[in-house]
Formats: sequence, structure tokens, C-alpha cells
Amino acid sequence: MGLAAVKTWNAGDVLTAADLNALNTNLLNNPITLISPTTGAINFQTSVAHTNLTPSAITASSGAAGSLLIASTASASVAIYSTGVAFVSTSKTLQAQRLGALTLGTALTSNNLTISSGWGSTAVISSIRGTDQAYTFQILTGSTMAANPTITTTFADGLWTTPIIGITTLTGGTGSAIFPIFMSLNTSGEVITPLFTPSTGTAYIFTVLNMG
Repeated sequence: MGLAAVKTWNAGDVLTAADLNALNTNLLNNPITLISPTTGAINFQTSVAHTNLTPSAITASSGAAGSLLIASTASASVAIYSTGVAFVSTSKTLQAQRLGALTLGTALTSNNLTISSGWGSTAVISSIRGTDQAYTFQILTGSTMAANPTITTTFADGLWTTPIIGITTLTGGTGSAIFPIFMSLNTSGEVITPLFTPSTGTAYIFTVLNMG
């Protein structure tokens, strides 16, 4: 603690009313100084609400694992970082203007996406952009196609903790075909199967969205 004694007592000193009043005044006028800096952990009673406990500074390392600290009056976006900890809302609703999956997740590359031979012997996958949560890519077909070719994705950020739900759509390219797309999903990746036979030398752009 940082509160200094009002008087240093010596053997034989007489305790007076003035001394007691000075001691009381020192404690009552300096409650924060009495406990700050702390010499041990403070135990906040969990059954009592504690408000206006605003820390002087918050960084990515301010809290312990599993804690969430937010203190901002700025109009700019507030970044919330989690290392393997799920955010849970007791109201069952989590609201956000945007979920920035492309910002904090690990970017997918050609090492994460593999196309089958059904796209043609010289087919190329390119323009990969995004993360496990949401990504897009283009396939330029080759020759000698087969029905129902596949795209296999291995997630870049490891296993999902729960089974995922996904959707894949055709969002561009030079092909004009309309076809259903089947997805086989697991916690480590997914296999996307457009149910059609691609055309020779044609570009197909797909967009994938995953939630879990």
C-alpha cells in the first residue's frame, strides 16, 4: 500500500484525541492510497455487482485466459481478441455490425485447397482469398473433364470445436451452367462437389461460407 503513517510513535508517548482524529482523517481521505498498490489479490464477492471498474489501460495481454476486457469511448472499431476461447452470450444473441473473419483468421492458400482430376488434366485453382470462415477461389478447367468434380479444403486454423454448417455458391466466371453443389463437412475440412460436368477452358468462381 502507498499510505504513509501520520505519526511515528515512540515508547512513552501519550495518545491524544488529536492523534486519533488525524489517524481517522488520514484513512477516510485516502481510501485508494490505502490499498493501492495492492500487496495481494483482491477477492471481489461474486454475488455482488461491481461497476465502474475501468482499468487505466487495456492491451491484448491485460486479462487472463477466458476473460474479456473492453473499455472504449472511441467511435472507431474495438478489436476483441480470443486465443482459443469461445465468446458466449447469456442472452443467446451476439450482435455485430460486421464479423471480420478475413482479418484475424489465417489466410487460405493453394496448400489448403485441392481439386480433383474431374476439372481437367491441366486445370488450375487460383485467386484464393479468405479464411476458414469465408473464402473464394477460381478454377480454370483443362481438358478431359469428368462429372461431379471436387474441391477439398483443409482448414488453416485447425479443428473447429463443433460441427460446422456451410454453404457454397457459384459467384462468377465464364461458365453459365446452373447446378446444385453438395458439401461434405467435418471439423478439419470440407469436400465441395458441384453436381455437373464442367466445360473445357472455362472459369468458375466459388464462394464458401462456414459457421460452427
